Amino acid sequence: MSEAIPDSSARSEARVELRAVSCAYGSRVALRSVDLTVAGRAVSAIVGPSGCGKSTLLRVLNRMNDGVDGAKVTGSVLLDGADIYRAGVDVVALRRRVGLVFQRPAVFAMPVFDNVAYGPRAAGQRDKRTITRLVESALRRAALWDEVKDRLDGDASALSLGQQQRLCIARALAVEPEVLLLDEPTSALDPGATARVEDLLAELRRTLAIVVVTHSMAQAARVSQTVAFLDGGALVECGETRAMFTRPTDKRTQDFLSGRYRS
Repeated sequence: MSEAIPDSSARSEARVELRAVSCAYGSRVALRSVDLTVAGRAVSAIVGPSGCGKSTLLRVLNRMNDGVDGAKVTGSVLLDGADIYRAGVDVVALRRRVGLVFQRPAVFAMPVFDNVAYGPRAAGQRDKRTITRLVESALRRAALWDEVKDRLDGDASALSLGQQQRLCIARALAVEPEVLLLDEPTSALDPGATARVEDLLAELRRTLAIVVVTHSMAQAARVSQTVAFLDGGALVECGETRAMFTRPTDKRTQDFLSGRYRS
């Protein structure tokens, strides 16, 4: 796959805005007053050293920390201008709008079809034709349909690791989200499977806002339109991908992206 840094020709209006967002787990502060804008129809890459708050930021964006003892989020997270942490928000409905795919594929112990149908069924969809349409559409969008269309009743765990990851992406897509969050989605995959996921992101960003956490600077350069660099829970710098890799304004960013960073 090409190592070229993509341009930013398909930018759109903001879909998610973080305003002075902090997150702490008890006495440990994971995010420190982060201001960040996530655009629609674009891939935003979140990079930084281990433990800098990247995964926490993703969890803040769809309130996955709500069930974590001692977790506290302050500031505002706006989805299309509405604060997702305001009183009365339906968190289940929020997570249908803002899907999250984890680092390692987490397929359910059920057939391929039922894995993808899980979300629509949980949302109350009972019409079999509608569910079948949603499953096929999600698998096609995840570039997996042709590989599994004759195995829909088969055990999902029998798929390759790369196929399982795309199945998890299809499961997230089946509820038709507006924002897709991915936490190091290719870290456990071989180069071929990684390339397929990266190609998939390029296609999905035509209709979605995508936020991807990655430890690979080459991957950030290939797939993203903007890059945000976190260090010590704080946002050091954020900008268009090409500018971040060629003209960063902060020396810490330059050192990290060039591999000279020392924590």
